[in-house]
This record gives sequence, structure tokens and C-alpha cells, in this order.
Amino acid sequence: MKELRKILAILMFCIVIFQILTENTMFKNNVIEAQAGWRENNGIEHNGWWDIWIDINSNPYTTYSNQSMGQYAYGEYGCAWFASARACQITNSWGEIHSGTSWFYNYYNQNGAVGRGQKISSKALACWENHVAVVEAVNGDTAIISEGGQSYYSNYEHGFCVIRSVNISTHFKYDVYGGGNFLGFVYLKEYNPNPQVDYMQLYVDAPMDGDVVKGKQLEVWGWSQYKKYQNDTFIGANVTANINGKTYNLPPVEHLLEDKLPRFWTFLPETAIKGGKNTITVTASYNGITQSQTKTFTVTTPTILSAKAPLATSTNPYYTVICDVSDDTEVAYVDFKIWTEANGEDDVEWQKVKVNAKTGTVTGKIYKDKHKNEKGNYKVTVYVHRTETIYYEKTYNLSSLFIFPLENISLNKTAMTINTGKTENLSVNYNPSYTTDNKAVTWSSNKPQIATVSNTGQVIAKAKGTAIITAKVGNYSAYCTVTVNDIIPTGINLDKTNITLTSKNETATLTATIKPDNAKDKLIKWNTDNPAVATVDGNGKVTAVGNGVATITATTNSGAKSAKCIVTVDIQNKIILGDVNNDGSINIQDAVILKKHLAGGLSLNINKIASDINNDGKIDISDAVILLKHLAGIAV
Repeated sequence: MKELRKILAILMFCIVIFQILTENTMFKNNVIEAQAGWRENNGIEHNGWWDIWIDINSNPYTTYSNQSMGQYAYGEYGCAWFASARACQITNSWGEIHSGTSWFYNYYNQNGAVGRGQKISSKALACWENHVAVVEAVNGDTAIISEGGQSYYSNYEHGFCVIRSVNISTHFKYDVYGGGNFLGFVYLKEYNPNPQVDYMQLYVDAPMDGDVVKGKQLEVWGWSQYKKYQNDTFIGANVTANINGKTYNLPPVEHLLEDKLPRFWTFLPETAIKGGKNTITVTASYNGITQSQTKTFTVTTPTILSAKAPLATSTNPYYTVICDVSDDTEVAYVDFKIWTEANGEDDVEWQKVKVNAKTGTVTGKIYKDKHKNEKGNYKVTVYVHRTETIYYEKTYNLSSLFIFPLENISLNKTAMTINTGKTENLSVNYNPSYTTDNKAVTWSSNKPQIATVSNTGQVIAKAKGTAIITAKVGNYSAYCTVTVNDIIPTGINLDKTNITLTSKNETATLTATIKPDNAKDKLIKWNTDNPAVATVDGNGKVTAVGNGVATITATTNSGAKSAKCIVTVDIQNKIILGDVNNDGSINIQDAVILKKHLAGGLSLNINKIASDINNDGKIDISDAVILLKHLAGIAV
């Protein structure tokens, strides 16, 4: 019995050992088979771990590797393509993962994903900024992940793909092997039956804070994170933008990308964006979700490369402002604002020039007559526009504006004939008439004795002859030949036409007047037709000679004109005591004749009545004494 019991015990022990050995062998065989799977070149290291079997040499992995970026699939940088194929297997839908960031923010909602978050879940995508992996299973603090592009766990033979175990608390929190910051999990629909149904991510495609904008259009766009069904229509979001303190409604444009990602976008109004610093707050509401973003950015403005103002010419009677302008996108147009400093901006003129190029040369023409011919400094402000509100401006002072050189001068008359004493006016014509050179004229006469000229151009005829009048402006001269003629008398008048003289040697003076008053030749010739009656000298003095009538004539020097005066001489026969010789006067001759008569030495024809001075009836010495006393001034 003891032997039997011993045999039975041994037998039972053997059975137990056999069962244990048998069970251990089956487990071991599974392990061996699993380990064998690792070595079977199925394209992934640790293949078969946790019953996960992945063959990157078959679909859908080969399909993804043949895509446009497939040259990177299952290579050292192929994490996105591995995750795309694995997500396709899990969700049984097609999708593409371009990077961990794009998958997390943009593309996960296109096929089979139901939302995202920070809580780990099996059958989810783990997204870093530059890496993506698949969470296969979660067990306490440990997660099993599959991932591609991991050169430090596998090799080219296995497509750089691996299935491995990681610590949840450390692996999904920090930068992992160059993957960048961790973003979160994207839940695949197989393992999240109640996901977030819709999600909107707003993205303002405006520059980041502090960026410099060179373009002229700013785009705002966003998308729905998830569509419940493949063919759901997209409902546009309500988007507003507060730009530099003013709010604009931005109607979105619905659009479906090639990857069927529902998306809206809209452009900010160009007139709202100004050159320099801008502040923009965009608010979007969609399906009960509201998001806002605020950004500040600087917009570049066009520039003026150079500006110059060449002189105008006689054929171009305007001032030209030439500007070379440039912009990093385009110069739409250029405005010229032109005015003078005189009287403020009462003469502002605007000129608009189209450019429509990144760089260009534009010309503004400034006409003086359009600015009330105001004198003083001209100003030009040049506005270079990209849009209505994005522009650059610069003001130029053009103190030498309208410099039109003098090319020549002429006179209003090149010849003139005038009489002495007359005046004529000369004036200067400037070529061009709008010259800005000094217009001061210097006048001169080569023969001022014939004709003179004033500083205003008045010619005065002085004497008969020819003179040359010269006008000089700067280096230019003009001439006028002046011929001066005398003024011919047209008539002559005498102040008396009749005179009477009653005694011998009595005189009278005639005055002659020549017409016109300014006649040059005023010489008068005098003549008497009866000098025995009356004579006339060169000054018009008439002297009575004897009784009778004489005509005195005054004639112009040319003899063309004359005037006459009738002179009557009526000398009465009167006896004058002491007028011995009867010549009408008492003088020493009378005394001499009387003495000779008394001496008897000479028989004289005397006036016996006049010689009897004492009237005693006889002519004797007493008469002579009285005559001599009279002549001596002694009263008798």
C-alpha cells in the first residue's frame, strides 16, 4: 500500500508537473511565436506585442507610401505616414497626417476622429509639435504606443517603426526625442463613442505680434474640427474684426478643401489696414463656440526713392516734379498735392498718376496759372499709395519753382517818326513771356540831342534827325530807329493890324505869334513896303519917317505864312521956337546954325519964325543966348 500510495503520489505529481509543464510550454510557445514574429521581417520592431500585428509591407501602409510625399514613408522621418496608415486601419477611413501639429489643429476631423483633449485614451493619436504616435493601449501608468520614424528603436529593415511601452506621466508631458512640445490627444471614433461633436479652431492669417506686413491683403480663416458625416454641409461662422478701433463684419466664404476639410475664410477690408502699426481683434462664432484673437502688426509702406524738379523750358511752360517710387507689392497710384505758401492753401491742386507696378517713375506737372500766379515758395506733397489707407507721403519745398530762362526780347516798334517836342512809348516783349528771369530794362539813346528815352520807355523828340533807342534786359538787346522832324508853322498872327504915328521918328512895336505854339522854326522876317513913310527892324519896331502909309509884313522863315499891319504916318507942320533947322527938335545943331547965321558968314535956310526965339521981330544975338541957355538947362 505504501508503495502504491507512493506510486500514486508520484503519478499525481507527474500529472501536475505535466500539466504545469504543458501549460508553461503553451505560454512559452506563444512567446516563442511572438518572438518569432519579431524576427519575421514584417516591417516593424516588437511586432505582435500585446497582440498588435502591423505589416508595413502591405496595405494600407504601401498605399500611403505611394502618395506624393511617400518617399519619406517608413523612413527615419516617416512618423506622419505611419500614423496615417494606422489611423486608417483603426477607423476604416482615409486621412493624411502631414505633421503632428497639422493633425492636431487641422486635419483630424476629416475621417473617423471625434475630438481632442489632454486625457489619454487607447486608440488615440498622440501629437507633438513635430511628431505623432498612436496610443494602442492604456494600462495604469503605462501606455503601449506604435510609431514610425524612430531610428533609435529600430532600423531601416523594420521601416524605423516600433511598438513600445512608455510611462504616461512622463512621456506625454515634455519634449520627447526632438518631437517638440506635446499638444494633446486626438480620439479615434472606434474607442470614443461620445466625442465632442463639433469644434471650431479660429486662425487669423494676419501677422504675428511684431511682424512686418509686406502684402496688401490679410486673410482670416478657420475650420470645423469634426464633421459627423462625410457629406455634412458647412455652416459659415459669424466673423467680426475690430481693426484699429473700428468694427467690421466679415462675411465668410464657405469652401471645401481637397481633403474635404470644411473651412471658412474672409479677407479683412483693405481700407481698414493702415501703414505702420495695426491692432486687430477677430472674433468668430460657430455652432455655439466663440473664439477671439488679438494681434498687433506693422504694415510696410511704399517709399519715394528720389524726387527732383528740373527746369521748365519755353516749350513746356510748367514745373515738373519727377519721383521714383517703390513698394514690396505694388504702387497703385501716386497723388501730387500742390500749393503755394502765399495766402495759405487757397490754391491747392491735386494730380493723380497711375503706376500699377512695384517700382515706377511718375511725373507731376505744375502750372503757375493754376495757382493764381501767386508768388512765393511752392510746396508739393507726394503720396505713394499701395491702397487707399496704406501709403507714404513726403512734402517738398520748391523755392526755385518756375525758373523759365529768358531767351530773347523785342520791342513793340522797331521804327518811328515823330515831330520835335512829341513823345512816343516803347515797350519790351519777353520771350518767353512767363520768364522768371529779371525783367528790368535799361533804356538808352545814341543821340540824346535828337531823342531821349525815359526809364519807362517814353521817347521824347528833341531835334530834327535820327536816333537809335536801345532796350537791354540781361544779355539781350532790342532796337528802335527814331526819326525826328521839325514842326512846320501853320500860321502867323500880329497883335496889331493898324497903327498911326503923328510925329517924325515916333515908334511902335509889333508882336508876331507863330502857330502852332510848338512849331520848331519860329524865326520871323519883317518888311516895309514904303520906307519913306515907316521903317521896321528885325524885332518888329516901326519908326515914322514921313507922312504917308506903309505896310509892315511879318513872314515865317520858310515864307509860307505872313501877316500884315498898316502904318499911317501923319506928321503935322508945327513951329517950335528954337527949331532953327525945322527938323522937329531943338538941339545943338540949331544953336550952331543960328550962330553962323548971325555971323553973316553963311546964308542958311532957317526957320525965321522959329529962330526969333524972344519973338521981338528980329533975329539977333539975344535969340542965340536964349537958345544956348535952353540947351544948357538954364531957365529962360
